[in-house]
Amino acid sequence: MAVKRFGSSTVAEIAAKKANVVPINTVRATVSGAKLFSNYLSEKGHRDNFEDFTVEELNTQLSHFYHDVRSKGGKLYKTTTLDNLRHAINRYLKLSPHSREFDIIKDSIFTVANQSFNAARKELRAAGKGEIEHYQYISEEDRRELYDSRHLNPLTPYGLMNKVQFDVRLHFYKRGSENFEKMTKDTFVVCVDPETGLKVVLKNLEGTKNICISKAKKNGFMEEDPGSPYCPVASYEKYISKLNPKTERLWQYPRGRLAAGHDEMVWYGNKPMGRDGLAGFMSKLAKNCGMSKRYTNHSVRITGAKICSSQNLSIISANVPNCMSTKAPSTLKPASLSPPEITANCACSTTGIRCDLVDDPTLDNEKGTQCDLLTLPNALDPLMIEIQALRRENEDLKQELFQYKLQNLKAEPS
Repeated sequence: MAVKRFGSSTVAEIAAKKANVVPINTVRATVSGAKLFSNYLSEKGHRDNFEDFTVEELNTQLSHFYHDVRSKGGKLYKTTTLDNLRHAINRYLKLSPHSREFDIIKDSIFTVANQSFNAARKELRAAGKGEIEHYQYISEEDRRELYDSRHLNPLTPYGLMNKVQFDVRLHFYKRGSENFEKMTKDTFVVCVDPETGLKVVLKNLEGTKNICISKAKKNGFMEEDPGSPYCPVASYEKYISKLNPKTERLWQYPRGRLAAGHDEMVWYGNKPMGRDGLAGFMSKLAKNCGMSKRYTNHSVRITGAKICSSQNLSIISANVPNCMSTKAPSTLKPASLSPPEITANCACSTTGIRCDLVDDPTLDNEKGTQCDLLTLPNALDPLMIEIQALRRENEDLKQELFQYKLQNLKAEPS
């Protein structure tokens, strides 16, 4: 029987594939925005099925909604939230089964509503609701407090899980936390770096332990700190050895309160951490440790990026006194240069990332004079460095995909 060249897809299968294209967070935001507008209409005594409104009805109600919308506590939203709500309602109206053909943002028939929207944004900015809240960078003092607290004690199940998760978020900052819920025991792999002879924890991109270390390092890595109780590699290996064998998920809740130094083989239950627990990881940890500021998971990411970039800037400026290298720090090899010494009393220096170079951004410049890294010409912002690295990685992936498709086209019969 001849093999058919083309596949067959049903209408339901195509619809399901289309639905999977939209990120789940976008879907949640769309439903949430539509529900809020529907609740507003109900409270005002109007029909709540706004997807069936005429253009005139929708224009009128949106004009009022933009000015009247409030949070559950009756407070004004920020301008960014109002923007997101308008886009959410617009997406909802375009989705099946409503499939409205107009656009409440771009179409001139909604000029009245959009004028009202612009006026509402202006009022919010005047009320101080237009500022952007930047994520807090975790200070050295708070990092020391964190590592010295019982909440990151690697001798207890709870402390070990917290420490490993914090280490992973800090060192693999480029990828954020979008895939933490899906991580398994095979997400990372421990290898020996032939250049240093030290163990490193790498992202297992190929899905096998036979990986290219130099390539995998571009996505972040944790390096061994032999003899240190804070060694991230030792903590990770211990954590993996104590996980419950009944589930492959990486992040698991502790079985219960075990005494420090407990030698039971399995420390964690067959209950993996869910999306909400992982999303609130750093906020809860900061609160339990009594930290000076409110930190989030993104704060850990920002801290990792800043530490990495400041370390590279320090190395560059120490070897190129009066100018900055034109190369991005990620393309340099810090091991080939002479890195500055790390303060011995910094607990975070044991994580493999030199945090002291961030919190004390000064370097010996000739005769002990200090220079602020932020005042150096062409100093690179941590996020810009990350963006540049992701762009280079994207270009590499495009080239690999092109070569793969080219080879398949040559191999396939016409």
